[in-house]
Amino acid sequence: MQVFPISSLNTLGANGLSHLGRLSVLLFLGLVLLWSCKDDGPDAIPSNVWLISTSDDYQEKAQEALVNMESGDTLHFKQGTYSFNQQLSVSGKSGIVIRGEGRDNTILDFSGQVSGAQGILATDMTDVIFADLTVRDMPGDGIKAKDCDGISFFRVGAVYSGGPDANHGAYGLYPVTSNDVLVDDCYVTAASDAGIYVGQSEQVHVRNCFVEQNVAGIEIENCINSDVYGNRAERNTGGILVFDLPGLPVIKNGHTCRVFDNILDRNNTINFAPEGNIVGNVPEGTGIMLLSARDVEIFNNTITNCNIMGVGIVSFVALDSLGAATNTDPEFDEYVYNIHVHDNSFTRAPSDPFGGLFALTLSAVYSGFGIAPDIVWDGIINPDLPLSEQKICHHDNGGAQFADIDAANDFTDVVANPADNDCTIAALPVTALDAPALSYTVPPVFP
Repeated sequence: MQVFPISSLNTLGANGLSHLGRLSVLLFLGLVLLWSCKDDGPDAIPSNVWLISTSDDYQEKAQEALVNMESGDTLHFKQGTYSFNQQLSVSGKSGIVIRGEGRDNTILDFSGQVSGAQGILATDMTDVIFADLTVRDMPGDGIKAKDCDGISFFRVGAVYSGGPDANHGAYGLYPVTSNDVLVDDCYVTAASDAGIYVGQSEQVHVRNCFVEQNVAGIEIENCINSDVYGNRAERNTGGILVFDLPGLPVIKNGHTCRVFDNILDRNNTINFAPEGNIVGNVPEGTGIMLLSARDVEIFNNTITNCNIMGVGIVSFVALDSLGAATNTDPEFDEYVYNIHVHDNSFTRAPSDPFGGLFALTLSAVYSGFGIAPDIVWDGIINPDLPLSEQKICHHDNGGAQFADIDAANDFTDVVANPADNDCTIAALPVTALDAPALSYTVPPVFP
């Protein structure tokens, strides 16, 4: 926009422009300059930000934004607590950010929710980011993201108040059937299934998170290429699960998961999963549990006070033989293949946890055979494949005890530290990831 210098205005005045006219022109140009510079101040709100505050009609305004946002837009919740009675939904968007002003500062409360199965549901998204907020007390799941290509959670909380309760929602953070999934520096507590659950997805990183008092702290289920690292899992029933389950439509059999540099402590909370839930089979006192998993490397973890299974290696066949679950999916492979447990640290508490059928059963087996295993394998192999294709290896775990507990035969031939399992497997590759990144380290705050 062209701005005339004062000398030009003087010239105009000499040609007959009145003094009042010159003042009007100056005032007009001053307003134009003020308007043109209004986004330059430190408190300016960018034009692509949909700003929500607790003084707004925020439920209607937030949902309207989620419907109308365009690529590159941000939905920004200012500091405060927002009470929602309906699910927030967004679908088909690309390149958007949904954020607050800090995990402890921006709270989306769904305790009064009367419709919708999740707090927030995001479907068919590309390169979407959730950041710097907490969802709280959802009757169902916290944030569910389905069929997304590139999704990241940064510093997001999902909280169910009051501690463990079977009536809580199943999953806190719940990306499923997606590609390039990143969950970073998040916090989840008291979910009745898994705090952080990633299912039927490819290229996954879960890192630097803190999960406590869930049934499962972190669960990777039927995924391909996952890295789980730098996390802290405390006082869950099981700290980290890598599961494959039958009957799933998108990925029948997952593979290739690295679990490393995690701290797993006191994961012996009584299992409070609702009846019939598959994680109801996780024994209290479990650090890491694998179920029908393939190509998993577990290394450099610190596992303390998880006395039933510091690391448990279990096939679906074992659950079937114990009457805990049944597979009817002919495409599902029930066995465990190529598990490499090495360079971990195990420390046991003075006494085992108590309660729960499987924890009590395993405690009785250990006592009967005079063993205290840190790494537990059910001993079941696929009879149709050579042993070289289904190795279960451990080494350099600081003297940790390994046990084959012969679960398929009612624990009749338990063997501690069998020589064949003191072996190595080639290291798995780093999981490639192409998830969206934040452009800032500290969330912006608007007045």
